[in-house]
Amino acid sequence: MSVLDWATRAARFYTRWTQPIAFLARRFIAESGRVLAPHPGGLCLDVGAGTAPYRAEIERHWNIVNYTAMDTAPSDSTSLMASADNVPLHSGVVDLVVSFDVLQHLQNYGQALDEMARVLRPGGAIILSVPFVYSECDMHDFRRWTMEGIVYELHIRGLDVVAAKTRGGMLFALGCLGVWAMQHILPGQRRGWRSRKNFISMVRAIAIIVLTAIPLALTWIALALDSLLPRSGLYMGVLVCAQKRAA
Repeated sequence: MSVLDWATRAARFYTRWTQPIAFLARRFIAESGRVLAPHPGGLCLDVGAGTAPYRAEIERHWNIVNYTAMDTAPSDSTSLMASADNVPLHSGVVDLVVSFDVLQHLQNYGQALDEMARVLRPGGAIILSVPFVYSECDMHDFRRWTMEGIVYELHIRGLDVVAAKTRGGMLFALGCLGVWAMQHILPGQRRGWRSRKNFISMVRAIAIIVLTAIPLALTWIALALDSLLPRSGLYMGVLVCAQKRAA
């Protein structure tokens, strides 16, 4: 394994175990799975999967044995290359659809949601995460959702919400903005897993880890403090799980 491959794996490990956003997603997957997980043998479609960071939790907590990671760009995790607004699967064949922080990058997000609902079997579930108070991403970024907004989008497509949580509150949202600001001190856009890996990008990634260490620690504190405060209308984003109505 090359130095760049090692660095890429190390960066993924760092993100998985230090980012509170990833922690919140893993916890929500587990909690919703205890309520709605299908019988063993389920099929999961991960829309905009990227490097499929939550695959292990999804398989374990949702009894998934057939996991399909779909994206428009290849990675070492991609098993299906397709657009979210034209999923090449038959209707009603998927037990679980997941999509984490993808909808804001899609011009035609409504068609993508239509496709997710179409491929779900009656009684199947969908898990989404979307941002609300968060800085513009470096990739194409078109919109944000409130809790009520994303619940409505699912409801009109025959999906009844069974669990929904905000990602933190006011303090966590402000903390995430601080991390974003530190990530953008260095020149060059952050293209995530799609970016070309070379020596310069590796050095830049290490520098960003150093710069964001303290702000990232503060976001964990902010998340804990938010849990003690009354819910407000200011939060970083939303996690939602919905179930498709019977035909």
